[in-house]
Amino acid sequence: MTHDILVCGAGPGGSAVAQRLATAGVRVALVGTVSRPGWEGLSMRSRALLAEEGLDQQSGVIAGPFQRRGVWANGRAVAGIEWLVERAQLAAAACVRARGAGADYRQDTVMNVQRVAEHWRARLRSGAVLTAPLLVDARGRRGAERRGQIGRAH
Repeated sequence: MTHDILVCGAGPGGSAVAQRLATAGVRVALVGTVSRPGWEGLSMRSRALLAEEGLDQQSGVIAGPFQRRGVWANGRAVAGIEWLVERAQLAAAACVRARGAGADYRQDTVMNVQRVAEHWRARLRSGAVLTAPLLVDARGRRGAERRGQIGRAH
């Protein structure tokens, strides 16, 4: 085993975890692919959390603030301030920071994850297999049916 922790998902969340772990001296493997493009609104709290990760407005991936108005499905009106971020640019910037901290980045897709004895084994689309005693699954909200099940040891 060459890694202490395997992080599945190289979006902003997985990359931030990998960066912090690598900065702390943990041998971490970060596996993921390019994020889908699209814009998202950020609350003041989300923007502040990203700034803690070094991804503030000066990083060039966050724009704003902008006034926001809308109506929820239940008819309740909302108004406030938000910042805009392009998802793929944010994920790429976070991944660069993780790599700079020493994370072993693999641009690949995790096809299957299984617990085997005292470690996790991840099979990648490329055919590579990574193992580590600890696993962080940061593959997002797409659900197990689209990203592959996490298996259990028998």
